[in-house]
Amino acid sequence: MPDPWFVPEAGGLRSTGVAVSPHAPDAQNGAAVAGLVARAADMMPSDVPMDISRITVDLTRVVPLGLVTVDTEVRRAGRRVQMIDVIVSVDGEPRTRSEVLRVARSDIVAADELPPVPDDDLLPEVPPHERPVARPWLTSPMLDGIDISFEAYSPGRAVYSIRLTDQLVAGEHMTPATKAAVAADLVLTAGGLVPEYSMVNADVLLGMSRLPVGDVIRIASSVRVNRSWGSSAGVLYDDDGQFATVIKSLLVLGRRP
Repeated sequence: MPDPWFVPEAGGLRSTGVAVSPHAPDAQNGAAVAGLVARAADMMPSDVPMDISRITVDLTRVVPLGLVTVDTEVRRAGRRVQMIDVIVSVDGEPRTRSEVLRVARSDIVAADELPPVPDDDLLPEVPPHERPVARPWLTSPMLDGIDISFEAYSPGRAVYSIRLTDQLVAGEHMTPATKAAVAADLVLTAGGLVPEYSMVNADVLLGMSRLPVGDVIRIASSVRVNRSWGSSAGVLYDDDGQFATVIKSLLVLGRRP
């Protein structure tokens, strides 16, 4: 079992240092922050069973390592939808505000009335000689603890699978929405497109058509940038096919030292 990214402690969750950002030694990886946001929303009470449909995580400020607390507030409490604001603080200081949309779980449309929709084909066939021997991104303790396998890769485009095994908070089971949120931030950021420059994502937007099943999530991703900013797009799949799309806003920080 990989080391957890957080451990419960009086007053919150203590960062273990595993989920450190590859860009800054004192910052949380965005995937860990996204996971905490989904975890908090999943724990919110509701009058009827609800599922997370959309998550928007603001990552414009650095979220440092430390004692993490997550506060939630229901901005809208309807019969079919619930809008939740999620604030992640570190050592008592708010660092990021996110938004989660939950929708009521119900059987409005009969299963046999749902037409099959083909999965998005985000990537063209990548020649075998362009497939990487190793992962084409910076290493970190968090990424080293995730089982990641690449199917295809060329600069700015990739198809790969990840397996998550309850490593977010020690002693807790990761919900399907939490796994999807972590996978969303693992959509390519730089993707080797301009390897001499550093890039980060200022946010991540996850939109789901259903919750994922199983432990393995397949990601197809592409990156497009101009001289100072850009965006990346991802499609998430499980054993039953496509279940989510992801958009990340990218910032070019500058040339690597």
